[in-house]
Amino acid sequence: MRQIKMYDTGVYPLVAVLVAYLTGAKRLVTAGKDKTVRVWDVERHECTHVFERHRGRVRALLVLDDTLYTASYDRTVLRWDLLRSRCAGEALRTTTAIHCGLFLHYAGGPVLVTGHRDGAILIHPFLTEEKRVNSDSCVELRHHTGTIRCMWPHLDFLITGSEDKSAMQWDLQTNEVARTYRRHVDAVVSVRTTADNLLFTASQDALIIMWNMTDGTFLTELHHHYHFVWTTELVMMRALQPPAPELDIPEDGVDPESTENTYDDDDDWTYGERDSDYAAYLITGSFDKTLALWRLTAASPEDAG
Repeated sequence: MRQIKMYDTGVYPLVAVLVAYLTGAKRLVTAGKDKTVRVWDVERHECTHVFERHRGRVRALLVLDDTLYTASYDRTVLRWDLLRSRCAGEALRTTTAIHCGLFLHYAGGPVLVTGHRDGAILIHPFLTEEKRVNSDSCVELRHHTGTIRCMWPHLDFLITGSEDKSAMQWDLQTNEVARTYRRHVDAVVSVRTTADNLLFTASQDALIIMWNMTDGTFLTELHHHYHFVWTTELVMMRALQPPAPELDIPEDGVDPESTENTYDDDDDWTYGERDSDYAAYLITGSFDKTLALWRLTAASPEDAG
């Protein structure tokens, strides 16, 4: 994997990144520990807006109906008018710091889900026309014993990860925990799911674990990073072909002891040329300053750098 674009995001580390269509154009939105939100023009690679209203670091970037929302440690979710380059008001104010959030459809309408420092998950009905939360009818989900670090929707379920070292699968029909996933030895900070019911959990223990959501069984551990695994993302792309010699990938998945599947940036990777040469990949990013690209059909890293 090669670096193809670079953005100067300031002196503070990024804690949230979002790519979305806003005001009719594709935008990159970043948030950092400096409490700011920056909007970037993807085509010109320039920062077009810097928003400075939050009093705490911004932990989540959300989009609903072409509007940008930002959630922060300062216990607020703010709404931003990109056309006028200003804050359009508070969408939500809570009693505890917000660590993560997302929009989804629940009980027939849009809701804002927020994860909090005290382990609570709050589901807030969203008033679309007023572009704010109806705080009078909030649903609380509580079973985690640590800060909620991440969440991800999957069909009628919500997957959450916590500093209590577990991930939980919530049934949104009953608001109960359907399954708990425990194997990590540190906080679960990122979760992603696939259409064929695979769950990936990433942790500060430097591991990515793959689970079968159908029965909750552990499938394998993905070993590559040596520091916190902070982000995960699933993508479909043309299959990457490794340089000679080709990868020796075990047929039954990952060989945790193998280091032969790691390549440097200078290696000559190529993309498949046929329309059928597409594959599903998991991208993982770590505090060890590397990205790893895992092909899900074989679950082995095809590139790191």
